Amino acid sequence: MIKKEIIEEVIEEIEKKENDNRVAKRLVEVKFDNGMALSYLSEIEEIEVGDLVTVEGKLEDEIGVVKTVKKSFKTPKFEMKWIERVLDRDVTGNYFKLGEDMVSTYCSLTAEKFITMFAGLKYKDNKAVGEDEIELDLANFEDDEMFDNELVKIRGKEIFKANGVMFISLQDGIGKAIVRGSEWYEIDFRCKSGRITYIACDCPYFGECKHEVAFLYKLRDFWKKFSKQSNSDNFVMCRKEYFNAILSNGKGKVSMKL
Repeated sequence: MIKKEIIEEVIEEIEKKENDNRVAKRLVEVKFDNGMALSYLSEIEEIEVGDLVTVEGKLEDEIGVVKTVKKSFKTPKFEMKWIERVLDRDVTGNYFKLGEDMVSTYCSLTAEKFITMFAGLKYKDNKAVGEDEIELDLANFEDDEMFDNELVKIRGKEIFKANGVMFISLQDGIGKAIVRGSEWYEIDFRCKSGRITYIACDCPYFGECKHEVAFLYKLRDFWKKFSKQSNSDNFVMCRKEYFNAILSNGKGKVSMKL
């Protein structure tokens, strides 16, 4: 049996060789939410001030903001960590105000961009698993036997009324929602002709949860308003206050009708 220490040494040697093959194009100062400002090497020539990035090392799970970019520099003699990637901040699209939400029938704003740009969290792409197996009517979902826990329904409605459903997108029948309870939770769903055929939340609760209830209340409320404004079955909805925060970090061509 190969010892753990030997495996770690082999991995470290491989990573070192990969790093040795990198060519530093920029020296970048990155600031993090904890107030730390650290310098990193970057292979990316197009990196610029204001970009959101992830990095190697101890802060690999954090999102940092690029504060300074040097194009001319001498590579330090000591070993430096590297910029891992630049996050996509493109939110190009035409948006209009609907109640307290900003809505678009076609834009580049996604759930991943919403989380990383607003929350400052490293997005974990946890794929939805399973097949369509339910027929849940939005018009009276709370009466369905799926949601027979009255406490879950009460708490879900409280989250809905507190504007805890921050983001919903639906494209070609496949959707995502971001709900804020004690933490940020992501809901995957599928919707056809006003009926939910699949729903799953990444919270640890086993069974239908309060986040799903909050989302369904919000989707029903939103859909009543949206259907009067548009014939499209595709949309992106974002709470106005969060959308304004996203614009401060976003890029691209954005038009808004208030």
